[in-house]
Amino acid sequence: IPARNGKFTYYYATETGYGLAAGTELTLKGSLKSGLRWRVGYTYTVTPDHSGIKYNQLYSYVDYSNSTPRHVVIASIGDTWGPWEADLQARWQSAYRDFVAPDQENLLHYSIGAYATVNARLAYRLNDNATVAFTVDQLNAASQRETGGPNVQRQFMLSLTSGF
Repeated sequence: IPARNGKFTYYYATETGYGLAAGTELTLKGSLKSGLRWRVGYTYTVTPDHSGIKYNQLYSYVDYSNSTPRHVVIASIGDTWGPWEADLQARWQSAYRDFVAPDQENLLHYSIGAYATVNARLAYRLNDNATVAFTVDQLNAASQRETGGPNVQRQFMLSLTSGF
């Protein structure tokens, strides 16, 4: 519902109905005594819309039926040899719709195309309770559009994990 406050128009929600999410996830995984491990997964999600909102209007801030990717595929492979571990993961998801705020007065629909990411991890087990690891997220692209916000940048992380 539009409301005016001086020179600015802002919008607020009243009852917008409801959204539902339903789907399925299938995963296959395995490992060998040698230390090799693998995993493949597929997720299908549908989000039917029960809001009654007309999405062709620019001020519609909710889009239940298109705001979640329908398909996600994740595949990974890893190996352990002695104290060392190495893992590689790829993730693909289908297109979806997000929102972007180009300025303080507007919120617009923004289509996010299908995209993939590839991540890698190399770790060294210091002892039974501590592991140090180096991880790179998004090996395949230094910068990538994944949301209506700023592009997601490649990330490098060094971690120390301890358990007891």
